[in-house]
Amino acid sequence: MLQRKRAWDVMREDFPKADASVTLAEAGRILYEFMKKTPEMNVCIITGPRGQVVGAVSTWTMFRAVEHGIIKDSGLLRSAEQDWDRNFQRACTVCTHVGLEGVMDTDFAVLKPSDSLFTVLQAFLDKNRSYAVVEEGGKVIGLVLALDLYREFAREMVKTFSPDKTGD
Repeated sequence: MLQRKRAWDVMREDFPKADASVTLAEAGRILYEFMKKTPEMNVCIITGPRGQVVGAVSTWTMFRAVEHGIIKDSGLLRSAEQDWDRNFQRACTVCTHVGLEGVMDTDFAVLKPSDSLFTVLQAFLDKNRSYAVVEEGGKVIGLVLALDLYREFAREMVKTFSPDKTGD
């Protein structure tokens, strides 16, 4: 049964998107707001003027962007406790109010809706990412998270080990 499933069977059609002209802070806000209703969503797709995918901003992107200004800033780490919150806020503001070019991820898997789940798995492994974009006609139509793929594989594994159970 698993070999008949395709990317469209596990892709999410509802996912956070941002225009390439926004700042990292705005893309982070869009992702954060989306995570309130879907906590496992960890990536915001960045689109160009014609709706084509040009990049992605993930929780890891946010961590990397603020790494230098927060973690590697010895002044912030040495600051008095009463100043730390203000310094942290200032560092975040400086680090995230940059454009997306140069900080967004551009090396991720792009799938066709008809790609098999084994192709999806191989794409995750090849790109070492926890998400893949599904495109059709040059436009983003969905997003597959590694978690979604794992659920499908786990469902089939449970059926294999317990033939009398549905795995759902």
